[in-house]
Amino acid sequence: MSGAAIRFADASVRYPGAPDDAVRNVSVEIASGELVVLLGPSGCGKSTLLRTVNRLVALSNGSVFVDERDVAGADAVQLRREIGYAIQAVGLFAHMSVAENVAVVPSLLGWPRERIAARVDELLGMVGLAPARYRARRPRELSGGEAQRVGVARALAAGPRALLMDEPFGAVDAVVRASLQRELAKIVRGLGTTTIFVTHDVEEAMRLADRILVMRDGAIEQAGTPDRLLETPATPYVAELLRAGDAVNREYLLHARAAMRNGEP
Repeated sequence: MSGAAIRFADASVRYPGAPDDAVRNVSVEIASGELVVLLGPSGCGKSTLLRTVNRLVALSNGSVFVDERDVAGADAVQLRREIGYAIQAVGLFAHMSVAENVAVVPSLLGWPRERIAARVDELLGMVGLAPARYRARRPRELSGGEAQRVGVARALAAGPRALLMDEPFGAVDAVVRASLQRELAKIVRGLGTTTIFVTHDVEEAMRLADRILVMRDGAIEQAGTPDRLLETPATPYVAELLRAGDAVNREYLLHARAAMRNGEP
């Protein structure tokens, strides 16, 4: 199954009582199967923009389309079951086993028990957790990195064509984070899942993205491939954010990106 195409059309969000828009007139298309990173500092609007896709945040103006279906006209509960969602806090249900957590959406969708069990084992294997060892564990028995892996598996459980990830690896250490990045890139590209990934970490963006949308004050400052942004930043803000003028930093980021693409540690 191919990934969903996502399109923002003049999308704006203003929170009640706020003097300015949190998201301002964003118009951009994300192709089927593309892994797009929203990059910028805290407060730039990247998480707000992400959450308009599954209607966790309502638009003030404009539209968001998933496969040319305006999400404003979709049933919100059904929409969220069709779109994978992973966040930094993970949000695993403490009273459920790992297998039960992964199975939440397939169970709600009425999948047969045998199909759910097979899917749970398949996904635990994908994220590097041996099913026989982890299936029955509770969230309290997992490390931070293991919990994040379960969160990714849960987000992918029902085979969503779109995946939204809001700084999902921000709470784990650098070594675990790099491993999770490699696993994620391998999985979503193998499945063809369209992915929007929020981060403030430039190296993470460079490692993961097919394309980066640099955000500032609720708007897109520049969009392009990681190489293009490093080579030709459109504004001083983008150049400073990426440290594009630092030759050593630029080479480091390009090397990290190449290593990720080649499957190196």
